[in-house]
Amino acid sequence: MLSLDMLLSLFLLAAFHAFLVLALPFVPLAAGTRLISLIQNARLPLTPVIETAALAVGVLLGSFLLAQHLPAGALSLTDVFTPASHWNIGLKEFLFERANPSAFPLMEVLVPGVADQHFGPVQQGLLPALGVLLVLPLLLERGPAAVANSARNLLIAIWAAYATVYLICLFYWLLALLNFWAFLVAMLLIQFLRR
Repeated sequence: MLSLDMLLSLFLLAAFHAFLVLALPFVPLAAGTRLISLIQNARLPLTPVIETAALAVGVLLGSFLLAQHLPAGALSLTDVFTPASHWNIGLKEFLFERANPSAFPLMEVLVPGVADQHFGPVQQGLLPALGVLLVLPLLLERGPAAVANSARNLLIAIWAAYATVYLICLFYWLLALLNFWAFLVAMLLIQFLRR
């Protein structure tokens, strides 16, 4: 029989795991941008536009990373609920294998011809787009703020790539973990959003 203390400690452990899993992708971005801002303020007049572009390039990179490295059918919703699912794993395996950024090397997507798969002109445009994001602040503005802005753009693009991978992997892992309870959570969420 579970005592109230044991139940409370299990609940707190589960809450800590949930916080860890949800907050993990945002810690590197927050730490990196704070570090860059401590060294030099990276605000320029074009900051909102160029950071949005860096985010878009990063999301595209992350999408290509998923397509490159996940096995065929891993993102199929019909496969998620089977016992032999690619996502039917524990927290440790999820964090250290499925959603681990080192398992998704960026160079295989950025440089066409390095990997087996090739995704056409969009993939060929990613490296030049990333270069534009780094060079444009240096061309339009001179000084340390432009260098800091370039560094922050690179950080945002790389973070967005890995955050895309992590959040999509998290979505499928939670679906597999919740199994049919995911439908109840979805219905509750829809009801909450309808208010």
